[in-house]
Amino acid sequence: MSWTLAVAVLAAVALFGATGVRADGDTAIYLPMVVSGNQSAPNQPAPPQPTPNQPTPTLPRGSVPAKLVGTWFSGQLLNLTYYNRDTGVWGNAGGLGHMIVIAADGSYTRVSHLEIGGGSTCVSSVDVYSAGVARAEGNQLLLTPSYARTRTVTCGTTVSDTEGPYDTAAIPWRVGEDEQRHTRLWLSEAQGETAYYRDGVGPQVIGGWATGDGGAVELYDPATGAWADPTGASSVWYNFGADGSYRHGRVEAGYGGDPCRPIAMTYEAGTLEGSGSELRLQPTAVLRHTVSLCDPTDFYDEALAPGAQERWTWLFAADGETLSIIRVSSGFQQHMLSRVP
Repeated sequence: MSWTLAVAVLAAVALFGATGVRADGDTAIYLPMVVSGNQSAPNQPAPPQPTPNQPTPTLPRGSVPAKLVGTWFSGQLLNLTYYNRDTGVWGNAGGLGHMIVIAADGSYTRVSHLEIGGGSTCVSSVDVYSAGVARAEGNQLLLTPSYARTRTVTCGTTVSDTEGPYDTAAIPWRVGEDEQRHTRLWLSEAQGETAYYRDGVGPQVIGGWATGDGGAVELYDPATGAWADPTGASSVWYNFGADGSYRHGRVEAGYGGDPCRPIAMTYEAGTLEGSGSELRLQPTAVLRHTVSLCDPTDFYDEALAPGAQERWTWLFAADGETLSIIRVSSGFQQHMLSRVP
């Protein structure tokens, strides 16, 4: 593979970027981070080689505010260890985009995987891995790498796999909420400003949420096995816990004016995970209580088999208070929820 073609591919990546899907479903353009360092000579691709004897630069002391600490991603969550520093081997990135992990002690790891030509016979990519020390000075995030590597692949053939650069990068940054109240990190680099999501369940959604008359709120007590009295109206309730658990209740009141019609009440509990605008609910227990609206002694209880994990996306309405959750894993479903104690 000629060096001219490799440069052309990098130029194409730099000019056009690579498309991917954000956690909120929008199409995004990912531009590569700066690629520099010594390159291989034309027609002499450099095989990936670890360099364990590379002198470690003298690094400044890391210092970052608490709001910068965490895993941040633009595009898809990547495999943080897809480059093996011990062997020099690149593995599967697990997605497309950028990711940076900043620890409380100021250490950081940053990875990127960018592609063009997906679905064709010529897929070209740029991979970037760096790790080092992060410092925040005002609105500048200073990243000083202790290890850095960049690989360029053209039509499936590695044309360069180089170390560096080791210069400190000064990047304007800010953390805040976007218009839908997702926590974001914005980094302004040479290719423009990139918005990152924080991995984890957003603190904005923690707590109780319900629709209707609130009849589904705490409709079942796991400690006593007691069900609440039905109100006769349909409603939905969720409680998202900061401990990685969730509880969910729903009341299906049926239709018609029969005062003694059966009411179905369902209670669900399970584990909660999240990243960016996504919530992942894995039920571990599901109970159903069917009761006559006019005779609470006329009921039927059953335990249901927990279903598969459900994926939901969340956002706040324009009022900043109403939480909208939309199921994206199996069959469209949307709830507009108000906060409850």
